[in-house]
Amino acid sequence: NRMKSKTIILFMLLTMFFLFSGVCFAFTPEGELQVLIPGYDAKITFQDIDDNKILVSAVDAENNPVKGLMPDDFKLQKAGIMANITAVEVLKTREDIPINYVLMVDNSLSMQERKAVQPLLSALDEFLKIVRPIDNVEVVVFDSKKKFLVDGHNLRLRTFKSNNISELKSFFQKSFTKGLSGETFLYEGILGSLHLISKMPEKSNKFLVVFTDGEDLNSGIKKEIIGPKAQGLKNFSAYTIDFMPSEAKNEFLNAFSEANEGKTWKATSAANLLPIFKDISTMLLHQYVVEYNFINPPQGS
Repeated sequence: NRMKSKTIILFMLLTMFFLFSGVCFAFTPEGELQVLIPGYDAKITFQDIDDNKILVSAVDAENNPVKGLMPDDFKLQKAGIMANITAVEVLKTREDIPINYVLMVDNSLSMQERKAVQPLLSALDEFLKIVRPIDNVEVVVFDSKKKFLVDGHNLRLRTFKSNNISELKSFFQKSFTKGLSGETFLYEGILGSLHLISKMPEKSNKFLVVFTDGEDLNSGIKKEIIGPKAQGLKNFSAYTIDFMPSEAKNEFLNAFSEANEGKTWKATSAANLLPIFKDISTMLLHQYVVEYNFINPPQGS
């Protein structure tokens, strides 16, 4: 009997402990998540990876990635409730989070005329070094003989999917030798790329890189249909490289990348291509995977 009364007393004590001590349980408050990096003048964008994991991009005033951030540098909150940050890692060190890339590369004849084919292929080789076995890469180039059907439009594009770096290099080599295009289908290329991205898992991280050396001359579609196609794509960013002969950045490309949480680089010579592709790969891989949870604030006294 003494044993039984001890058990009852222990049960009552435990019940009172749970009622009054404010035991903390994990929960998710309602509202939009806010991500802050106090002490840094950084532009912050983020994408969900899953319920308690986000991918954060932080860039400075020159649009360079802010490096070396630690868990204490981040503040996450929802409805004024602070999250408990459990881990912060740079994306390139994570072997469990695949990245989806679409590379749209202008392979028009003018690239050969400007003696820019070899510098571009070297730049693409450098960029492809970031591709890991868990990643997915789709490549889009112009091809007037092909028909790629998207939203009722016949797009003159050739596409190729692989995460094998040597296969991707070989595809680019062919595209700039036998596969050079006499025409520039820039709008068709971007529409086709967005279509490929729309088929990728919604929760996965998706990046489009567009390279062009000329304005659109031959597309059978209007640029106005591109914006709506990009709207609604989740976990997506677009980066563009403008290698057009004009000095100013192309307005269309600039507006497109800014609307999709990206950036446009202006390449003024073929020698710029390698450093620009290196910049993009650095920016993509120096994003932060931030893991967090919310602890229910104590109730009672």
